[in-house]
Amino acid sequence: MIVTKQVHTPVFPRAVLWKKGGAAHEEVLLKEKALALPLFVDVPCFDLPAGASILLDFGREIAGGLRLMIESVESKENRIPLRLRLGESAGETMVDVPEHGATRDHSPHDRIVEVPSLSDNSFFESGFRFARLDNLGQGGVHFYAILAMESHVDAPRVGYFHSNDEQVNRIFEAADRTAYLCAQNDYIYDGIKRDRLVWCGDLGIEIRTLLESYGPLSNIKNAIDFCRDSNPLPHWINAMPTYSLWWIDCLSSYFRLTGDQAYLRENLPYLSELVHQLSACVSPEGILDLGGPKELADFIDWPSHGTEDAHAGAVAMLKIALEEAADLLRQGGASPEEASSILARLKKVPMGPKALKGLLCLQSLAWGEKESERLLKGGGANMSTFMAYPIFKALAKEGHYEEALSLMKEYYGAMLEKGATTFFEDFQMEWAKDDPIDVLPREGRRYLHADNGRFCYQGYRMSLCHGWASGPLPYLLEEVAGLRLLNADTLLFDPHPSGLSDYEAAVYTKEGVAKMSYHEGKFHLEAPASLRVERKK
Repeated sequence: MIVTKQVHTPVFPRAVLWKKGGAAHEEVLLKEKALALPLFVDVPCFDLPAGASILLDFGREIAGGLRLMIESVESKENRIPLRLRLGESAGETMVDVPEHGATRDHSPHDRIVEVPSLSDNSFFESGFRFARLDNLGQGGVHFYAILAMESHVDAPRVGYFHSNDEQVNRIFEAADRTAYLCAQNDYIYDGIKRDRLVWCGDLGIEIRTLLESYGPLSNIKNAIDFCRDSNPLPHWINAMPTYSLWWIDCLSSYFRLTGDQAYLRENLPYLSELVHQLSACVSPEGILDLGGPKELADFIDWPSHGTEDAHAGAVAMLKIALEEAADLLRQGGASPEEASSILARLKKVPMGPKALKGLLCLQSLAWGEKESERLLKGGGANMSTFMAYPIFKALAKEGHYEEALSLMKEYYGAMLEKGATTFFEDFQMEWAKDDPIDVLPREGRRYLHADNGRFCYQGYRMSLCHGWASGPLPYLLEEVAGLRLLNADTLLFDPHPSGLSDYEAAVYTKEGVAKMSYHEGKFHLEAPASLRVERKK
């Protein structure tokens, strides 16, 4: 396990998007400088007069807060009130709650503070790229610097993917940053603005991304333990049975990379009891009933929430979890018999939406001749950021590697074109015609962040850095680079160029970093000598 600590790194603004009221010398804010206030000398300052405002763009999504370094204020009381607003989009900084779904849920990012002369203070703990400051006082404020203070773990990244396709490279980097920023405060959050909570369903994709790119960060183990310990059986994790199934998947991912037998044995009692509890939910006829309100019992993702297809998704997820549980129990020296017996009687059910079909097809529950066609029909239409990884993997399973990468570029590339530097809680292709997040809203035009979103995440409430959207990273490393760990000691090398002519990649293993390259039609692998390598023929 890699024990991490949280560190804070200053980030200078990249651009001024908007100003009013005589704000002057904003170029001072864009220049890097020593971050200590000079004393008794004249220094260049950004001037924000009474009633003036400015909107700054830090160039990328940031987890953290805003740091104000103030040389002086024009006030006998030596304090001036400022209104500070953070936004994941430029438009989010320009509204009042509850316009266009704007909220202060989970991480308030709109507040009034008082600042004095010769002060250096930080405010907020949220997710943002843009910051607006309004001077509400009677005198001016002279800023030495306005900074974002980025909060992140101190772990070095070892996984990478570089290719001749710059769009694919940008998708990999944005997926990495999405999950990386969600590793906060010793745990893993679902999002850095909202919800800033440990949701076990989100962890399934986040853990895959972080393990392959960084290794077994202590945040990962802490999050798995927290889900287990804060929801003792017979309670379901996060009050949702399917999230207990995701817990099994998270444990399986962690053990597959680390081979940590002591940690597996520590979790066997809970795992065995959970499997026993699940057994009572499957009738002798193979009908699954997880109990409680259907909207919670069968929850897989929001698009299927409350529909008949949600139940089929729960069945698919149960099959995945039981196969993983049987394997974990076997490797831990316990009996897999109960998990296997549930699988044997579990009735297969048809599944509808594209996203859930990906989950179902991944496990071959109901793969038919036309399933690949159905997954590809309409391209990025009806995709889901949460279910993108199963969709790509299901297509790869049937040999549709080029189609999977093309779909990734269409769907995730559209977010990048709209100003994304991390990936969103949700995205629908029809939103791509709206104005992007890195410009201000225009009257008479639809704005991507304000005018979209669904279910519980409408308008500005929608998270634009949501860890469950990071699925392109593990897919690129596992299927395109072909660096897939079968267990902690064995790497399957089975690359598929997918239309790329030149690329190189690396992935974390407990034995060291495994690297590959593809150049002029030839593959080359560099793996630690102690790592067993299997090559797909």
